[in-house]
Amino acid sequence: MAHHRTAPERTPTGAAAILREADAVVFSWHGVLFDRGRTEVHRALALALAPWGVEPGPAELVATRGPVGQPQVRRLFALPRLAEAFRARHGRWATDDDLAAIVFAAWIVQFCVPR
Repeated sequence: MAHHRTAPERTPTGAAAILREADAVVFSWHGVLFDRGRTEVHRALALALAPWGVEPGPAELVATRGPVGQPQVRRLFALPRLAEAFRARHGRWATDDDLAAIVFAAWIVQFCVPR
């Protein structure tokens, strides 16, 4: 006669315990719970900016960290090299509508472009 052992029920700890008791979970604007080093934000911004002829380097992305979305895009375009890259490509400085389109594109990248 075989005896079956059942594993004792484990009590969740850490994040699992918090999420088990949560009534809601809020994702960041780019669709993740945690983004250590902001790698996904940086990836989304780089991909969203490329069609506009603007290619921020890793140091520029790190230097403009802070609130994400439109505030970070504004900080990126405050960098002379990036603002000039846009102007050289389009013959004008970026407008508020351009920045809003870039933010929207970065948001879309998070949900539609495979990692």
